[in-house]
Order: sequence, then C-alpha cells, then structure tokens
Amino acid sequence: MKTITQRQLIQNVANKWRDQYEPFKSDSPIFSERAGIKTYKTKKQIADELDALDKETATAQDVAAIIGNESWTRLKCDECGNEPETVVQVGQEPDYESHTACLCVPCLKAAAGLVV
Repeated sequence: MKTITQRQLIQNVANKWRDQYEPFKSDSPIFSERAGIKTYKTKKQIADELDALDKETATAQDVAAIIGNESWTRLKCDECGNEPETVVQVGQEPDYESHTACLCVPCLKAAAGLVV
C-alpha cells in the first residue's frame, strides 16, 4: 500500500519517460495536437524538455503540453472515477495481470467505514 500524489508523478515523469524509451533508436517524430496546434517532436526532444522542467513548480498541464497527452500525470480513483491529486494504491504493484486499485481519500475512508 502506498500514497501517490500528482506532484510525485510530475517529479518522476522525466525518468519514467527515459526508462520507457531510451535508447532513442529510430526516433521518429511523435505527432500531437493541443488547442488546435499541431506539433512533431522526437522522444529525445520530449525527454530533454521534461528534464528541463522545474519539478517543484511544474504542473500536470506543463507535462501534457510537452508530451501531448495527460496520461503520464493523471491519477484516477478506481472506485468513484474522480481524478484527485492524491490516491492510495492498494494491492500488487501494477503490472499486466496485477490486482491493483487506486482509491481517493473519501473512497478509502468509506471503505474503512464498512468494517468498523
């Protein structure tokens, strides 16, 4: 069981991006479109931009503007579907066939209230 915050995701996004895509072989451009603006960046360019972020003040929107989507910093409660800034992850470490759930604080409190 562990707590995950959006700030932690932002602080670790550059490392996770590099873990996912390095070495940058056949680094063809990635297309994204946000607010009607089309951009093409290589995975290496994205990594460099993520590295340059101030990890203490950058927002999830800053990360999404670089990557082209919000998935790298999005937290979602598996019970209510809300997108809080903090969740508690319970179960196994996320993997292909893991049994894992993320709960927001209100849902976690509601779950604890079922057994008291």
